[in-house]
Parts: sequence; structure tokens; C-alpha cells
Amino acid sequence: AICCRRKGVDGGWGLWSAWGECSRTCGGGVSSSVRHCDSPRYQFVHLCPMQECPAGCRDFREIQCSDFDSTPFRGKFYTWKPYRGGGVKPCSLNCLAEGYNFYTERAPAVVDGTPCRDDSLDVCVNGECKHVGCDRVLGSDVREDRCRICGGDGSTTVCPNNFPSL
Repeated sequence: AICCRRKGVDGGWGLWSAWGECSRTCGGGVSSSVRHCDSPRYQFVHLCPMQECPAGCRDFREIQCSDFDSTPFRGKFYTWKPYRGGGVKPCSLNCLAEGYNFYTERAPAVVDGTPCRDDSLDVCVNGECKHVGCDRVLGSDVREDRCRICGGDGSTTVCPNNFPSL
């Protein structure tokens, strides 16, 4: 394959690297493989196999916020909890100072593989929210039908009892 720099100089692609470690040990995550060209560097990302987190496992954003507990903010130490309120980017790390009435962006991007929202399969990659289909494939458009069957065509006349229709 050939890639082009902005000035029109062709450059060749290198080989894809081995897949890196997963960004999480449970609850999803992503790993990446990169290859280099003269410019820019490209990255290919896929979801890691989903392994449920053990009961009582801390929220992934909570862990990322708590990493800042030992770093002073404006001269004071705080205990940080995730802030998911309105007006914040879903893939930036916004943390609320526990016991205080303020939050701040502690990092412009969460760790890759962090869920964009609690009610979605979508995950953050390089600071951007990427869609994940119900088949748990990054970038997939596969959706649940009215009976919540992933990839179903809606032709089921009666939904299974444990799946309320949408």
C-alpha cells in the first residue's frame, strides 16, 4: 500500500505490529496494532473479548479518577470521583472532588476501552466515542430488534418471556 504526505511525497507502509495488551483486565477494553508510514501514524483498534468483572469491582472511571488522589490540585489534596453530568465530553476524564461542590477535567481522554456512557456499549478510543454494535464489534451497525435479539429482523411474532419488547 502507498500513503501520501501532504506535499504529495509517497511513502510506504510498514508491517502491522503485534496486538498490544488489553486496556482492561475485565469488563471489555481494547487493544491496538499500529503501523507506520512517513506521515501520519495509523492505528487499528479492536475490542478485547468481554470478560465480566468480579462482583464488587470498582467502576473503571472511578479507578482513573482515584489515580489523582495523590496529586495536589490548586495546592490541596482531594478524593476524586467520576463526574458524568451534562456538558462534559463523554471521553474526557471529569472528576468531582468528594465533599466539595466542583468538578474538573483531570485528563483530556480516558483510558482506551472506557465506556462512553453507562447505558451504552460504545467505548472511548483515542479520546473519541466509538460505536459498538450489540454483537460487541467496534464500528458494527448490528442492532437489537424489537425482541432484543441481536441482529434479529423483527420477524419473531412473540418475544421470549424474559425479553420485554422495545
